[in-house]
Amino acid sequence: MFIKYLNLFIILKTILLCPVIITSTCPYPICKTKYLNSSFCSVYCSENTIPDPCLTKINQIDGFTLTNLSHLRQDAFFNVNVNFLRIQNSDLKYVSQETFRGIKYVKELNLINVTNSQLLLNEETAKNLQGKIDILRLSRINSAISLDYLLKLTDNISLTELCLENLKLPNINLDLTFNSKLKKISLRSDLIENINIKLNRFIQNIDLTNNNIKNIYLNINSMDNQLNELILINNKLNSLELPYLPMLKELHLDNNIFNNPSDLNLKKSLNLTSIQITNNHFQYFQIDYFEPYQQLKYLNLYDNDLNELTKFHNMTIVNINLSKNNYSRVYFDNFLNLSKLEILDLSFNYIEYIELNLSSLKTLYLISNKIKLFDLKYLINLEHISLCNNRIENYLNLTSLKNIKYLDMSSNIFKILNTSELILIERMSTLFLSSNKIEKLPVFPYLRLIKDVFLRNNLIKSIEKDTFSNLIYLDHLDLGNNYIHFIDMEAFQSNKMLNILNLADNYLTQIPNISNLNNLEEFYLTNQTG
Repeated sequence: MFIKYLNLFIILKTILLCPVIITSTCPYPICKTKYLNSSFCSVYCSENTIPDPCLTKINQIDGFTLTNLSHLRQDAFFNVNVNFLRIQNSDLKYVSQETFRGIKYVKELNLINVTNSQLLLNEETAKNLQGKIDILRLSRINSAISLDYLLKLTDNISLTELCLENLKLPNINLDLTFNSKLKKISLRSDLIENINIKLNRFIQNIDLTNNNIKNIYLNINSMDNQLNELILINNKLNSLELPYLPMLKELHLDNNIFNNPSDLNLKKSLNLTSIQITNNHFQYFQIDYFEPYQQLKYLNLYDNDLNELTKFHNMTIVNINLSKNNYSRVYFDNFLNLSKLEILDLSFNYIEYIELNLSSLKTLYLISNKIKLFDLKYLINLEHISLCNNRIENYLNLTSLKNIKYLDMSSNIFKILNTSELILIERMSTLFLSSNKIEKLPVFPYLRLIKDVFLRNNLIKSIEKDTFSNLIYLDHLDLGNNYIHFIDMEAFQSNKMLNILNLADNYLTQIPNISNLNNLEEFYLTNQTG
C-alpha cells in the first residue's frame, strides 16, 4: 500500500514540475493556427492569395504554405519578408507578371506538385525576384521548363542554390560554365542514369543523391574550380575517376556498388578531408591506398566486406569507421603510425582478439563483437569505450585508463564486479554494466566525478548500506530488473545528489529511506513481484 501511495506522489510531483506550454495564435485571422513556445509558426493556408488583412502581420512568421492555388494576382506577395514560401498541390491557371512585385525577401521558394509552374518562373514574372531570393526548390512539377532555362534563371535572379527533385531526368548534360552566382545544385530522386557536368569556378556543392547513376563525367573549365562537396549517395556507381579538384573536401559515395579500389580513382583530389563509402562491396584496400590523402580527417567504410588484411598506416586521420565489416582479429599493424587518430569504430564485426597501440585514441567503439579479453594498456588517453554485447567473462585491466570518462560493458557475461581498479580512474563519469550476470555488488570506491551508474538486468539480490556510500555525487542510478529483495534502509543516505533512482522490476517488500534525497525527481518502483 505504501508503494502505491509513493508512486502516486512521484507522478503528482512530475506533473507539477512539468513546464507550462504557451500557445500562440497564427497572425492570419482566417487561420487561427495554434503553435507552441515559438515566436513564429508555419502557416498552412488554403486561400488563393494571402489575405489582405494579414499582409501587415506577415513579418511575424517564419514562412507559409499555400495550397490549391489557381490564380495569383499582382502584388500578391507585397511587403513579404520571410524565410520560406511554399506553394504545393496546385494547378495554376493565371499568374500576374507582377505577382512578386513589392516582395522584400524570401530565403527559399519551394514549389511542390505544381502544374504550369512556368507561369511563376517565366522571365517577366521572375524579374521581381532579382536579389530577393536565395534558394529555389522544385519537386514533382509539371511544366515545360527546361534545365537550361532554369540554369539561366538562377543567374538572372541571383540564386545561390537550385534543388530539383522527382523530375525524371534520365540523361543530363549540365553546363554550369556561365553560372557565376550559383553555389549549390541538387538533382535528387530524378532517375538520372548518365550525367555530364561542365564545372565552372564558382560551384561549391553538387548533390546527386537517390538517382540511378551508372556514369558520371566531370569536366573542368577552370583549374581553380571551387567544388567543395560532391554527394553521390544511393546510386549505381561501380567506378569513378575525378578530375583535378583542388578544393574538394567532402566526397559521399554511400550506397553504391563499388567493389574494386582500382575503379575508384581520387588521386587528383588529394585535399579531401572526408571520404564516405558506406554500404558498398569493398573487400580489400592496399596498405598505402589512403596514404596520399594527408588532409584526410574522416574515413567512413561502414558496411563493406573488409577484413584484417586491410591496414591503415602513416596517415593523419582523426576518425575511422570500420563498423559492420568482417574483421575477426585485429593486430598492432592494422593501425600503425596514426598519431592523430582519436576515434575508431570497429563495432558489428566478428572480432575475437584485438590489440591496439594508439596513444592518441580518445573514443573506441567495439559494440557487438565476440571479444573475450582485451588488453587496454596502450590506450593511455582513451576517454570513451563501448564494449557492450561481447563475450567478456572477466573484468578488464583498467589500470592504464586514467583518463576514461565513459565505460560501457553492458551485455557481456561476467559475474564478479571488481571495483578495486576503478579507484584509479579519477575521471570516470558514466559506467554501464547492465545485462551481465552480476550477483553481488562490492563497495564502490570513492569516485568524485561519477554521475551515472547503470546495473539493470543483472542477478543482483541485495544492496548493503555501504555499496554506494562513496559515490556522493551520483546523479542517476539504475538497478531495475534485478532480483533485489533487500536494500538496507540507509543504503542511499550518502547519495544526496541523486536525481533519478530506478528500483523497478525487483522483489522489494520494503522501501529504503529516501527522505533526505531532496534532488530526487524520478523514482521508479513499479512491478515489485516479491
